[in-house]
Order: sequence, then C-alpha cells, then structure tokens
Amino acid sequence: MRAYRAAGWDEAVASSGTARSIENILRENGFAEDGLTRAGLEKLRSLLLKSEKADPDRIAGLRPNRAPVLPGGVAIMNAVFDELGIEAMKVSDGALRHGVLYDLLGRVEHRDMREATVAQFMRRYHVEAAQAERVKQLALTIYDALTPGAEREDDADRLMLAWAARLAEIGLSIAHAQYHKHSAYVLSNADMPGFSRLEQARLARVVLAHRGKLRKMQDAGLDGADWKLVFALRTASLILRSRSDAKLPFLRVAADAGGFAIGRRAGGGGGSLESGRDEAAGERPLRQEGVRLTAGPVTPPPARRSWPRPRALGR
Repeated sequence: MRAYRAAGWDEAVASSGTARSIENILRENGFAEDGLTRAGLEKLRSLLLKSEKADPDRIAGLRPNRAPVLPGGVAIMNAVFDELGIEAMKVSDGALRHGVLYDLLGRVEHRDMREATVAQFMRRYHVEAAQAERVKQLALTIYDALTPGAEREDDADRLMLAWAARLAEIGLSIAHAQYHKHSAYVLSNADMPGFSRLEQARLARVVLAHRGKLRKMQDAGLDGADWKLVFALRTASLILRSRSDAKLPFLRVAADAGGFAIGRRAGGGGGSLESGRDEAAGERPLRQEGVRLTAGPVTPPPARRSWPRPRALGR
C-alpha cells in the first residue's frame, strides 16, 4: 500500500453497483454534488449510525435491493479513502462485466487486449525481439505440421504457442541460470490484462516445460494438447539456440503413441545446415532430448482424439 501511495495517481475512479449506489445517496441527500467525497462519506456514515440500519424509507436514494450491502460498502469505501489519502473519487458508469464484454468484443474484431499485453511484457523485460520471432515462426511451423488441415486463424492452441514463444525468455532479465523458471513464475503471478487466470497458468506451464528435464512437469497439469505446444516450442528453442538465421535440417514432423519424430531429407540435401559441423551440432541436442531423427520421409500417424504424453520428449 505504501508503494502504491508513493507511485501516486492523477484521478481516482470507482466502479460497479455499490459505488454507484453510494453516489446516488450522497447526491439525493445533498452530501455531495458529484461522485464520492470524504466529507460526503462521513455524513453518510453518521446517518447510518443514527438510523441503526440501512432503511430505504429513511435514507433518500437508497434502493431496497442495495440496503443489505450498503453498510459494508460504506465501511470499505471509507477505508479506501483513509488508506490512500483520497479526498474525492469519480464513479464510472461501467462495471466489471462491461470490461469483460469489451475485451471479448475486441478479440472478435481483432483488437485482442492479450496481444497488447504480450507486446508490453516483451518491452518491459527486454526480450530480444528478433530471436523471439525466429522461435515463434519455427514453433508455429512445427505445430502446423502436427495439425494438418486445422483452421489457423481461430486455433486457440496455436495462439497460445505464439505467445509462449514470445514470452519464453522474459526470465532472462532476472537471471540467465534457470531462466525458464523465472519466466514461468512471472507469467503465473503477474497482472496480465486480457488473460484469464487459466490462460496465464497454461502459458506458464508451456514456458516452464520448454527447457530442462520434463520430470518436473509430471504433476504440472499438462493435458494432451499442451504436449504439442511443448514439443514445438522446445524443439524450436533447441534448434535456434545459436540465435541466428540458420537453415533448418528437417522436412516434416509427426507424432504417434511413442512420441514425436523429425524427418530429414535423405542425403541432407536441400534442407540441411550449411556445413557438416553445423548439422551435427544442430542435431545433437535433439537426440539428447530423445527426439527421433530419421533420414527420409516421416509417415504421419492416424488422427487421434487425444494425445498421450510423448515419451520421446524426455527421459
């Protein structure tokens, strides 16, 4: 609270039904002309104490359905004014539900508040934009290969993967060692406008799983769809760990009950890295992760209604 007071503000605004009810009572009783004031709240408090209850017949402007919650609302509002040192507060016509509807409408019309939040976090935590974009594009390419024929624009999992790729390295601003854990912690606990708590939790799980041993994810709540995101982001991060625009050695990916596979062109032509040394260096971390590398086409598995946990991703 002290830090909040030290930061300061230009204007205080209250929202929702209780604030509007108190404003109406203050105006009807001549305690305040507009909004909420400290003096008006003190007068209303005295009136409630004198009346001994919130009585709509004795308090002008009080609706019967608001009577049971008025004393508690006035007590909380008085405490807010006292703790923050507020003298006057405006009242918004909108409430929480209006904000939710506004956010949902923005998503439909391609003005998603979550996109603005992701961009803000990248700036705040000094994420290297070029690397984030490389990882995002490769991760989406891998994901698209695992979900052929799916609708891309309205795919919530694909959107979640793109956000995870862009925010995976925010933890580097805290520490390089175990940065993925710092990233996941921030994503789990930060205020992220537009994101629901469930979306934040899922985003944090995918980011946490994109590095390190997967044993830590056994009780993390990853579901079948999450593992596709983890595989795509984890593989893209490994391949692009040099943080450069390297040519990629694989053609396609596939998954089955045993895990995931990445297929290379036979002979390494057309899609290999620029040199044998680079190619070996690019493939080694994938093999260490348990990903199967094959020379030649990879046969996609039959469509599945649910995705099992891929053993090929970890040991």
